[in-house]
Amino acid sequence: MSRRSIAAALVVSAALLGGCAQLPGTAATVDRARVTEGDVADATQDFEQLLGSAPNAVAVVDALVKEKVVTPVAAEYGITASDAQVVDYFGEYSASTGAEPLEEFSEAGLQVGRYLYLMGEAQLSEDAMGISEDMLAAFEAADIEVSDRYGAYNEGGELLPVEHPWLKTFNAAQ
Repeated sequence: MSRRSIAAALVVSAALLGGCAQLPGTAATVDRARVTEGDVADATQDFEQLLGSAPNAVAVVDALVKEKVVTPVAAEYGITASDAQVVDYFGEYSASTGAEPLEEFSEAGLQVGRYLYLMGEAQLSEDAMGISEDMLAAFEAADIEVSDRYGAYNEGGELLPVEHPWLKTFNAAQ
């Protein structure tokens, strides 16, 4: 086999494999937009400081994924959330719980907050049913891939753990 044939085979193989796998450090993708492991860590740290305990990483990934779908749909209905509104939203939460408000949030923390804020505003809207239907349709139409580490979405839009039948857990007490 010539060098040119080998090089061509490698390029084709890389292209095929690249389409099947996420880049290292990727927790999820939504229509080719990455949610990185760093995003998950940053948002988790923000919410640990805000809530007093670390949230479940799966819930953080779910919110980061859904924010990318929810934001444009909400905007179609005139519902938006600036960074300042999200920070105020968190400030109101802190005041209601007596917690110390955070001064700064990571971009990922703001994205999770934006998702929570927009979902709350959408539920209060007169168009709540239409917004909900459009968000569901957008979610179903989106090209979403989640690392097995965090799970997979079911038909109902829930991020659930992926079962690996080859992994067995043993109870040491038995």
